[in-house]
Amino acid sequence: MTRSKATLSPRDAFTKTMRARAQFECTNFRVAMLNATKAEKTTTSRRNPGRMDGMTWNSDAFICEVDDGDTTPEFTEIWEVYVPSDFDDTPSRNVQPLTISLLDIARPAKAKGVAKDFEVVQGVKRVIALEESDIDPTEQWEDDWEDLYDDDVQLKFLHASRMWPNQLSKFALLAAQYLVPSRSTSTCLSTSTTLEHLIDCFHPFTVPERKYPDYPSYDAAQPNATQRQAWSDVITAVLNVDGNCSSIFIPPSINTIISVAPFTDSSGTAFCVLYESSVESGHYAKGWGLFVVPELRADVSRSIHFSAPHPGWPGGDGDTPQQAASLFKATGAKSLLITGRKRTASILPSDCVTSSQGGQHYYMTDPTHSIREPFFDANLAIIGWQNENGGCPATSCAFIQMHGKAPTTCPSEQVFLSAGLGRGKASIAWYTNDIDRPVKRLKTQLIRSFSHWNISLPSDDSCLLAATKNVVGRYLNNVDPSHVCNQGATARGASGKFIHIEQAEVSVDPANYGPWAAALRETFATTYNAGKAADAI
Repeated sequence: MTRSKATLSPRDAFTKTMRARAQFECTNFRVAMLNATKAEKTTTSRRNPGRMDGMTWNSDAFICEVDDGDTTPEFTEIWEVYVPSDFDDTPSRNVQPLTISLLDIARPAKAKGVAKDFEVVQGVKRVIALEESDIDPTEQWEDDWEDLYDDDVQLKFLHASRMWPNQLSKFALLAAQYLVPSRSTSTCLSTSTTLEHLIDCFHPFTVPERKYPDYPSYDAAQPNATQRQAWSDVITAVLNVDGNCSSIFIPPSINTIISVAPFTDSSGTAFCVLYESSVESGHYAKGWGLFVVPELRADVSRSIHFSAPHPGWPGGDGDTPQQAASLFKATGAKSLLITGRKRTASILPSDCVTSSQGGQHYYMTDPTHSIREPFFDANLAIIGWQNENGGCPATSCAFIQMHGKAPTTCPSEQVFLSAGLGRGKASIAWYTNDIDRPVKRLKTQLIRSFSHWNISLPSDDSCLLAATKNVVGRYLNNVDPSHVCNQGATARGASGKFIHIEQAEVSVDPANYGPWAAALRETFATTYNAGKAADAI
């Protein structure tokens, strides 16, 4: 048996009338919904004329045929809402961008997330912000949430919404999820107040997963030979900066892709930032990387070079760029390098290190297992510069890669340190002998900072995350660059310059940045010939 006349479903009717009420009352969807007064349900049930056993219909979705639908209530009778005849709830396509400051509503997130210069996404006015107790588990709201999306806008989930959810207001949390950053990366330089905020602002521009589905698309994003050399030259030029960041020359082959600009942290320390200025569809056009050094050599306390090769990786690396930035600043380190692509930007198998433990292949855009990624070229330039500027003495110098691990990988470890060596007899001896090594000193200092954590070396634990196939680690351990794809490091050739850090989620938490920085400052002495005579902190 069918309805007497065509009507909208109860859900569609409710949605439409609430939108109309919201527009009529100049309020939002939620307020209109909460203020709506439903008509009292009649206490009289209707007989089912097809049965004589006393069964009655309780659903108002059924209308008996005999009245021809004459008793069907109108929307205004049910919801007491007047719908203007010229009402049109089609989203406007001429909304002008509006810049607002989230600092006024999400100040507790300031220490992690950027909260300035956001562009309002069309349709946010239709967000349904309900208390959990107000939500009917039997109802669905796909139509309303679909209205929040616009094909021309890339929605970003900002770190501000993940930091202190219990401290953020509901509106701040919602806004942090559905407001997108400015389309220009240069805006980050003018709106960020600290280096950590700057890195957080750049983070959403990272080239996303499966951006390069085939070899032609991957090759199109790669630097050609001329660009690769220019990229390395600019990295070296930035390392040589001493108060003249703005004067750095960028070769014509890449000057439409990258830019170099000064940035002053709220602490007063100035930095020189190499960043990708070319953006396509809300992400870096190429994803070659982000590089930062103190603008003044006097602000360098230690010859430490931090890198974060896996930004946004959900296995645990997600916030390592922000952690690396904080530790870089807190230790007076020389450089910070962050790749501009997710490791899954291409899931094609790497043509360098061809297989991983367990038989799964490494990805083409995993910069720790590919020499084709610009991250590798940048590392060669940094290592070459350090070798030409005092070398890398074990007391004050190291190349530190920050990684995060999945909870199910080496679950007993909060921090697992390695130098790119495995567990052969000679390698175990390298970790346990009396020779001073940066990685061993760091373990000692981390145990002092986190006495309740399990912090290990390959000589302590069987964890597989020993970075034995890391191409940067292999190079730092004196493997020829032409062989790093297929030749592992040996204890005989290991330099001790490379420190590979795998961490549980708790270790990447901003609450632990302070103890981490303290451990690093104790591990590495200040370098008089490279910068300040006293510690920067």
